[in-house]
Amino acid sequence: SFNLNWMAFNQTDPEDCVDDGSLTIEAESFALSVQLPDGEIGTQATSDEGGGLNVGWIDAGDWMEYALTVPATANYQVTYRIASQTGSTQGVNLLVDSLLVDAVAVPNTGGWQTWQGLAGGVIALEAGDYVARVSAPNGGFNLNWFKLTPTTETPVGNIGTGSDATLD
Repeated sequence: SFNLNWMAFNQTDPEDCVDDGSLTIEAESFALSVQLPDGEIGTQATSDEGGGLNVGWIDAGDWMEYALTVPATANYQVTYRIASQTGSTQGVNLLVDSLLVDAVAVPNTGGWQTWQGLAGGVIALEAGDYVARVSAPNGGFNLNWFKLTPTTETPVGNIGTGSDATLD
């Protein structure tokens, strides 16, 4: 049982309530993970907008898997919410049903709790259920979430953005 003292509902701007079809996957909601070599990934309170938790202590070889349900066949822009004090040229990889679909270098954002939206590539997904895996070839970053946003852009088939020479 509990006691409720008061509750308030505040009006918000209508543009904040528009459903753009994005799928946001919270990093801490992983279903399965492996931590190599020392088993150090964990969750911690985040100072990012919206609060909650992020996954930290991500090292080389670590990965996290997520159940992903895509409601509509479309092209999706991948975005990662990342913080890193050091950056990582090998960055972050996204696999869907064991296929590498995106890879992007992680910049130095200025601190372990200094958050930045990092644009990945555009990927094509059919409606259905998948296993998404976020993996860290080199580590050195915290992850708050990743998002798939429907787009009219076409995938170019060139995995990675920003540092393609390094990631291809």
